[in-house]
Amino acid sequence: TQRLDQIFLWLKENFAISPPSLSEWVQENASTLIETPFSIVSQSLSSSTAVIAGLGLTLIFTFFFLLYRTSFKNFIIYQFNKSHQDQAKSVILEIQDMLQSYLQGLGTVILILAVLNSTGLWLIGIAYPVFWGVLAAFLAVIPYIGTMLGGLFPFLYALATATSLWQPVAVIILYQAIQQIEGNFITPRIVGSSVQINPLVAMISLFVFGMIWGIAGIILSIPAMAVIKIIFDEFDGLKPLGVLLGSKVHQDEHVFADEFDEDRYRLINYFSDTQSRNQKPGPP
Repeated sequence: TQRLDQIFLWLKENFAISPPSLSEWVQENASTLIETPFSIVSQSLSSSTAVIAGLGLTLIFTFFFLLYRTSFKNFIIYQFNKSHQDQAKSVILEIQDMLQSYLQGLGTVILILAVLNSTGLWLIGIAYPVFWGVLAAFLAVIPYIGTMLGGLFPFLYALATATSLWQPVAVIILYQAIQQIEGNFITPRIVGSSVQINPLVAMISLFVFGMIWGIAGIILSIPAMAVIKIIFDEFDGLKPLGVLLGSKVHQDEHVFADEFDEDRYRLINYFSDTQSRNQKPGPP
């Protein structure tokens, strides 16, 4: 609130303007504006008991999934006929390679962002630059909004504690520049090669998975859609859906007319076949 008063006083002295209504509105709602971003995190960290229990369950589930991974894989493979088991194995291996490449790429992106964020904040003169930089880097696992959310915390901290107003402005410029570099160069080249889905599908999956599973769903939405695309690409009747989810759908707009203009690729046939089987009379 003190910093906002200084901003309005500076506007009045240098530009001879005094927006009282805006000033009053900001002062009345300053606490709400400041608390809103922190509430996003605090809701996920509502109690230490819940956090510890969640971490403990995550470790337990991870241990058992790794312990029984071969059994799970074999169970899935042998649900198919012998003629399709090799195809099922190749799909599982492709999914495994994709997820491994995605996690390695994501780890690389986090490391690069941590160095860029921390270095930029240190040059600006923000206290605890490594803490803020690493925090923003890990929040980048949330697609599209993670970098922006990560920059909001050091901005508010700088706005409240910095000795001059240029530092909060510099934080905004820094994170905007890093977000552009990350979104256009770093992530597409490191992670994009392993996850071949288009931005529209990514945004829809963020919304849907976020409604179902919250923050965890947002984080898992991109790799989950990538797994679904791999499955669609491997099944002949679902290949048009795989193309539709792909990152090159704008380049393959004619492939639907050239390759998929057959009855076996039309989704309506799945429902009609199911309906006809359900209506088929049983044995006398």
